[in-house]
Formats: sequence, structure tokens, C-alpha cells
Amino acid sequence: MVRLKGETSLLRLFEKAFWTIPFKLFPSTPFWVHADDIWFACSLKRPHDVLSPLAVYEKTLMTLVLNSLGPGSRFLDIGAHLGGYMLRAAAKVGSEGLVVGVEPDPLNYYCLLASIERNGFSNTLLINTAIDRESGFVDFYVEPKGDISGLYRGDAWSKRIRVEAITLGALLRRLGVVFDWIKIDIEGVESYLLNDLSKFREFWRLVIVEVHEKAVGKICGCSFCRKASELQLDITTVLESRRGHHVLLKNV
Repeated sequence: MVRLKGETSLLRLFEKAFWTIPFKLFPSTPFWVHADDIWFACSLKRPHDVLSPLAVYEKTLMTLVLNSLGPGSRFLDIGAHLGGYMLRAAAKVGSEGLVVGVEPDPLNYYCLLASIERNGFSNTLLINTAIDRESGFVDFYVEPKGDISGLYRGDAWSKRIRVEAITLGALLRRLGVVFDWIKIDIEGVESYLLNDLSKFREFWRLVIVEVHEKAVGKICGCSFCRKASELQLDITTVLESRRGHHVLLKNV
């Protein structure tokens, strides 16, 4: 189906109005979603977010990661969103394990705190910050839907807020933990973390990254994968999607 330029603009305006209405009108009080024996707090401001706790988009990848965790495992979730990975991992690793979530969006952070309290998890640490190239304060763009909010990706209908940022290397040094898994989903700025992943290999074993570029061939030639190879990181494409692909980094 071919749409005229004017028609596309009208549809875009309608979409903007549709998602902006709850973002502006509804309170921040969470509603609850129960999935996999875990309670997830969601916000009425972002009804689209209910898809995250239900793992609608990431069942295959989530199964891969969670099946590799066991009692005592340590998991770092960078871009925790509403805890689709983080809360399930907390249930999996038990009281001897550790799950650290990093989430810059204040509303998502608030919902995660509520979820952790309701589920009674005592093995979690939640950090309200962004991961960036430099530490300091940065602009963070929040879309009304909330699902692709992030750094450097604002458009005409994103809300810009200032958030604290820290480098991945500084975070790993501060935590001082060797993580069995690190999950990275930061909406297009993942390549900024590669240098720190290479420099601080003593703090991780496996990393799964959502790369916002299309995979190029069987041996991926996208800019992220090329840079990872140049840094001598063992990298494998594990899943391709319409928006990009997921890669697995192994510390060998």
C-alpha cells in the first residue's frame, strides 16, 4: 500500500495525539501485570508498556538468557525498562545471587522500585542513571509510548529530561562484581560501550546486546560488529529482527 506524503503526515499526527493523551493526563500510580508468577508495575501514562512484562517481543532471547542463569548467578541489566529481564532474573538466581538494574527513565525507575517491593526481592540493586560515553548529566528523550526512549534520539514529540549518566567502566569498577551475564538494550548507543567492555573484561563473562543496525551477511559487517571484532571480542549474531539484531559477546 502506497501512502501520499500528506496522508503519512496526518497518520503521524494522529499517532502522536493518541499516545500523548495518556502521557499527559493519567497519574503515575502503577497498575499491575502478573506474568510468570511475578508482579510487574506499569504506568497508566504508557499503556503500550504492558507488552514488556508479557515479553511479547523477546521471548526467544529471554529464554536463552534466563535458562543460563541459576542459583547464585549475577546479572546486570542495562536498560532495565520495566524489568522484563531483571525481575525474572531475580526470581531465578535466588537469595545467593545478585541482579543489578540500570534504568535512566524516572517513571520506569519508579515502577521498578514498586515491583521489587511487591515481589519481596532482596537480591536486587536498582540504579537510576544512564550509561554514556562520559559521566555527568545528559539529555534523555522520553517518548509517550516509552518503548524506544533513550539518548540522542529525540523527535518532535519526545519529552526531553536531564538525567545523570555514568560510563560503563565506572559502573563496573564501582560495583566490583564479576557478572555471569550483562544485557544491554540502550536504543542505538550500544557501540559507545564497546571500549569499556574490552577494557574491563575482568568484570563479565557473557554479554547480550541489542544492536540497532541490520545484520550484514552470515559474518556480520555492521559497524557495531566490526568494532567489536577490531577489539578482539568474540561475537556471534544470535537473533535477527526487523529493527536490528542481537549479538552475544563471550569473554574468552
